[in-house]
Amino acid sequence: MLNKLSRSFLFILSSPLALLLLGGGVVSFDVNAAKLKQSKVVKEKLVLMPLRISVEDRSLTSSMESALVEGLQQKYEVLAGDRVAQKAKAIFEKESQSSTHKECDETKCLQGVAEAFQSELLAIANVTKRDDGYFLALTIRNIFDNVVVYSKSSPCRHCDAYAVIDKLKELSGVPLESEGGAAMPSAAPRGARAESSDAETELWDEVKSLNQIDNYQLYISQFPDGRYVSLARILIRKLEQEAAEQQARKDQQAWAQAEQERTEAGYRKYLQSFPEGRYVANAEQKISKLQAERKALEDRALWDRTKSLDTKSAYQAYIATGGSYVAIARLKLQAIVQDENDQAAWKKALQENSVKGFQDYLDANASGKHVEEAKTKMAEIRKLEAEQAELSFWKQTQYADNMQAYKGYLAKYPSGLHTEAAKQRISELAAAYEEQEYWDKIRAADTLQSYQSYLTKYPSGAHNLIAQERIASIRKLEAEKAEDAAWQKASASNSIQGFQDFLTQFPSGKHALLAREKLASIRRELVKQEEDGFWQKVQATDSLQGYQDYLVKYPDGAYAQNARKRVAAIQAQLEEQSVWRQAQGADSLEGYQGYLGKYPSGQFVLQAREKIAVIRQRLAEQAAEALWQKSLAADSIPSYSEYINKYPNGAHVEQAQQKIAAIRKQQAELAEAALWQKALAEDREGIYVDYLRQFPSGKHTDEAQQKLDAIRKLMAERADQDAWQSALGDNTAKAYRAYIKRFPSGKYAGQAQLKISELSAQEEESMWGDAVAANRSGAFQDYLDEYPNGKYASAARDKVASLRVLEAKKSRSNVTPSF
Repeated sequence: MLNKLSRSFLFILSSPLALLLLGGGVVSFDVNAAKLKQSKVVKEKLVLMPLRISVEDRSLTSSMESALVEGLQQKYEVLAGDRVAQKAKAIFEKESQSSTHKECDETKCLQGVAEAFQSELLAIANVTKRDDGYFLALTIRNIFDNVVVYSKSSPCRHCDAYAVIDKLKELSGVPLESEGGAAMPSAAPRGARAESSDAETELWDEVKSLNQIDNYQLYISQFPDGRYVSLARILIRKLEQEAAEQQARKDQQAWAQAEQERTEAGYRKYLQSFPEGRYVANAEQKISKLQAERKALEDRALWDRTKSLDTKSAYQAYIATGGSYVAIARLKLQAIVQDENDQAAWKKALQENSVKGFQDYLDANASGKHVEEAKTKMAEIRKLEAEQAELSFWKQTQYADNMQAYKGYLAKYPSGLHTEAAKQRISELAAAYEEQEYWDKIRAADTLQSYQSYLTKYPSGAHNLIAQERIASIRKLEAEKAEDAAWQKASASNSIQGFQDFLTQFPSGKHALLAREKLASIRRELVKQEEDGFWQKVQATDSLQGYQDYLVKYPDGAYAQNARKRVAAIQAQLEEQSVWRQAQGADSLEGYQGYLGKYPSGQFVLQAREKIAVIRQRLAEQAAEALWQKSLAADSIPSYSEYINKYPNGAHVEQAQQKIAAIRKQQAELAEAALWQKALAEDREGIYVDYLRQFPSGKHTDEAQQKLDAIRKLMAERADQDAWQSALGDNTAKAYRAYIKRFPSGKYAGQAQLKISELSAQEEESMWGDAVAANRSGAFQDYLDEYPNGKYASAARDKVASLRVLEAKKSRSNVTPSF
């Protein structure tokens, strides 16, 4: 099926632009003489749109278009033919794919064609075959000013297609020649009148069959003094009256529907459909009444919700609406505000928690909820303040802690909470004063006997601890003096006996640790002198026996670790020399590797590695030569590759590579010859493709490519032919479009396009005929969906509107009442 774009392009003459052509009448407009006169200097450009022609005359399309061009060229520079057709099709397709609308806007598309060729004028021609001949039409329009420059239509009764060519020349401006060769008169009075009369009658017949106001007005505009003007005006008034009556019926039906619904939306729908209808005032009154009722219900619902919330914000929001319950809402709001103020004042008083704060609350809220509680709080605070004042004075008295302070407290609070404690402290201070005088005398003496006498008199006195500490300190001082004298004596002697005597007398004294260290040092020095002498003798001999003798005598000596290391080194050296001599004796790879494994850092490592390298080189050369002899015997790519991989630096690597290259070259030549013979035998596309892929530079590459191109060309031609035969078999626009899509440059693309044009026109005619036969609104709507700008679009819309009213009435009359 053609898309909407293609239909708009193929049936462009069915658009409002070409309504006059499809009407079938003689159309003649007054034309400005200055515009019609051909310019002698520069001709105005004119684009001739593709000619619409009957299917059976398609073979003469080019000749008919040439006849039109010949006539139009007298006045214009004419652009026509395939170039215009292709450009128009491209513009229509592009415009139809725009996101702003689903199908091409014809005026915009035609303007696009005019812009493409830098011309303001477009010519649209139509050749319609009838039973008695042909009907021809031509219109020239300034597409940007929307002005018809030239328009003419003419019947050609009892004409054949070749006579139409001459008629088209005359239609486009070329006068026909008489048999003698002279030009025919441009206007024979009698003949012209007869032709005009025939044209008028044919236009009237077409207009009357359509029976539409616009078509009658078109007839009047073309033939203001015509024979049927009065009848046309009567029919126009009749159609206008019928349209008015139909509008009144629709108005009445819409109002009845609104009254049945009795909703604001229903009445508004009526006003929107009939803004100047008979019941506009009634609808507005109904809407106002419904709005008032709805507003009252909404106000009551809002007030009920406000009462249920019972909050300040809820009442404030309701008052703002201005509803019917504003007075009650204000009283409710006032009570809430008063309660909030009382609670705020009480909260502030509780936060301050002072006599002044609660007094301020009482002053501001004499009738508040918390008056009695405020008075109780004030009494409690005053009592607490009195207790805190006494407590503060007592703490100051305790801080002073003297007889005068305690006597001052008793004077101010003779019955206070701390009276007994004050009296007891006064007694304690008097006893402490007497003890203090005795202690002052003891401190002045500062002897062991004086402190002992204080402790005897005051065993629990205030200075008891100090006295005991002083006694211990005096005794410790005397002991330290005796120890210091003994230490001086031992240090002066600096002998084992002297330090032993000190430790016997003062084993835990402050110099005891140092005395022990001195004693140990003297003893170590004597032992060290003897060991150093023995070690010097061992080092001088540097023998295994000497170091072993030292370790027997001094197993934990200062040089024991060095002696053990030297013993191990000498033993290891003797053992390594023995292993090396054995390896030299064997002179084998295993012997030298055994030495290196046991002594990787030994003194003979370099000699061992040199020996191993020599032996390995000899063995490798022997193995390489053996493998080469084996490769020569096999004489194959794997055998030579094995030699190269194993001995990349071997003596025969270059020779092995040459051998491999020769074998591969021979194999490739054999493979190419075999594949080519196979290709020649099978002679098909795939085998030649395989040959070219495997041997892009082979001996037969050019020949293979030529054969492949010939096969593909033949296949493409066969596919084109098969697709065309399939399309011809289906003989549908869809099949021909599928052919063009698959072969846009195919051999039969032009014929397919002609078939599409022919079938599309037939499909529209068929669909219109089916709709007329069915006479249902759905059938006419289907036609409009498929051809929104089609030849019968206007008539289809009128049919849809009228039939839907009739179908609705019939549907209502068939409804069975239920009781």
